[in-house]
Amino acid sequence: MMPKNLIFTEDVDSVTIPEAVFVRMDGSVRDSQELFKDYSAKLYFPDYFGKNWDAFNDCLCSLDDWLVKPNLVLVYEQMPHLEYTDMVTLLEILYDYIIRGEADLPYQIWCVFPESARDFCSKIIQEYEKKLNS
Repeated sequence: MMPKNLIFTEDVDSVTIPEAVFVRMDGSVRDSQELFKDYSAKLYFPDYFGKNWDAFNDCLCSLDDWLVKPNLVLVYEQMPHLEYTDMVTLLEILYDYIIRGEADLPYQIWCVFPESARDFCSKIIQEYEKKLNS
């Protein structure tokens, strides 16, 4: 079962989450470096952000420096055009924060993706859950 913080809809403007900061992410990014640039600018990553997956992961856990509301909603009107391995890494990291936010972060991360991405994301998340549980 998908967590409540992972939403699939074609009408992203209809999503309402109380006490939330909504950030529209750029679904047209073509590689991880463009993705890192987008996240860095929109989520106020520090200047020393290393523009790699480990640094990306680290920056997501310190958003409380600027995040003044208990919910952060990352809105994708379209899925990023990343290589498959980068897309898997992105979804696994975001999924970790969706789950972790329910337990040990002072904020929760929500992700809104297009309905058309549900099967793709579900498959990746199910495989990731199997890996975590083995």
